[in-house]
Amino acid sequence: MNTLKLCAMKRYLILVLLVLSCTEKAPDPIIEDWSFSGEWLAAKGGAGGINAPESFKNFQLEYVVEEDNKEISYQLGSDALDVAFALYNTRGELVHVSDKGRNVTHQVVLNAGTYRMVVMADRNGVGNFRLNVHGIRREILPIPFNLISSGNKNWGELGGGGPYITPKNHIYSFEVTEDNTFVDIELVSNNTDVGLYITNANGEIIQQGTGRRNLYGVIKFNKGVYYIMAATHTRGARGDYALNLYGRVKGLKQSVVQSKVIEGAWANVNDWKTYEVEVTEDNSVLDVELTSPADYWISFEVVDSKGVRLITPLQLQAHKNWVAATLPVQRGKYTINYGPGPYVNTAPKANFKLAVVGSLK
Repeated sequence: MNTLKLCAMKRYLILVLLVLSCTEKAPDPIIEDWSFSGEWLAAKGGAGGINAPESFKNFQLEYVVEEDNKEISYQLGSDALDVAFALYNTRGELVHVSDKGRNVTHQVVLNAGTYRMVVMADRNGVGNFRLNVHGIRREILPIPFNLISSGNKNWGELGGGGPYITPKNHIYSFEVTEDNTFVDIELVSNNTDVGLYITNANGEIIQQGTGRRNLYGVIKFNKGVYYIMAATHTRGARGDYALNLYGRVKGLKQSVVQSKVIEGAWANVNDWKTYEVEVTEDNSVLDVELTSPADYWISFEVVDSKGVRLITPLQLQAHKNWVAATLPVQRGKYTINYGPGPYVNTAPKANFKLAVVGSLK
């Protein structure tokens, strides 16, 4: 190969390399459309309600806007149920709630920052949805939370204690792990009306309700330990229930109590019986209930270890053959005296049942 050809080939290769080096790689396309799909399941309690945007039973989502004066558009749809969404600004303030329907949209201009939105449906609603957001360049992410549950429980053969602070109801403690956070607390029964009582560590009631088979509250908490009483609406009602908490929570724990049941018969009006119990916890509550099929008044009294009568027959709520009381007590021994009366002059033989519930040895 002669020198002229070699020189021409070199010039050609140099020219090709120069062209290739000057050619810029095409940038990756900018993606500004992100989608999020979700589903409310009956096994997890369904949705949190259109009027409860703070509930973690609804879908709490977070997204980032990367530049100022950015137009963002939202489209939410469902084939299964009516849905809606709520929008919060970077300070956590609610700024918009959409209409409710099978297909809802909204447009807004936002500055750079991290924003929150909530996808909502009617309380306990079940079904799926799809959310599309245009104008953001990062994935929409769900905000983490915990679901803690009692599982399926029941009040047992003695039934619940009704709308009173009593160990016949079931007492739970739980811990909130973050300040200024909302927790959705619900108590559900398939076969009896319930009562839901929520208190702080000092026993002060934060929220209470009774009289339906599904009660709930979406409540703002600070970090700390709180208490729930899962009650029946009426004393002695039996049934199953489940207590569910959704939010930044952990450590749902039921307080342990014991029950003592004594059955027997009175021979006559003077045949009062005596039963002694030992309480193992200070600042607890003792529940005493006496029943009989007898056609006359019955009664009891409770006496502490020093002989002080904590409650007398005249202080009890009068029911002809049923009487009960709840007493604040300290650790120690107590005597329960029970029988016909007061104001009973004659009393034929009759059966009785004494039930005592509390922190007992």
